[in-house]
Amino acid sequence: MQGEGKAGKKIRSIDDLDISPSIVAKLKDSGYTSLESLVTASAQDLSVTLGIPLPTAMKIINAAREALDIRFKTAKEVKLERMNIGRITTGS
Repeated sequence: MQGEGKAGKKIRSIDDLDISPSIVAKLKDSGYTSLESLVTASAQDLSVTLGIPLPTAMKIINAAREALDIRFKTAKEVKLERMNIGRITTGS
């Protein structure tokens, strides 16, 4: 289910994410103390800082985003939306 971590419990903090305690400790030592700090983190930076594989960093960030129900739009998505906006001509 969305927004649920260990044993189906609602995710409210980094400790509730379905990741190992050693990674949780590394996150806290690196300054990632809240889900909000993970949501805005770059997967590449998180991977390098914690010394974990990139897919694992992406999994952690996506879990935090799902828990907080936050979704970012890519530039491509915004461009496609803008292309579908109707235009009003003024005739001048």
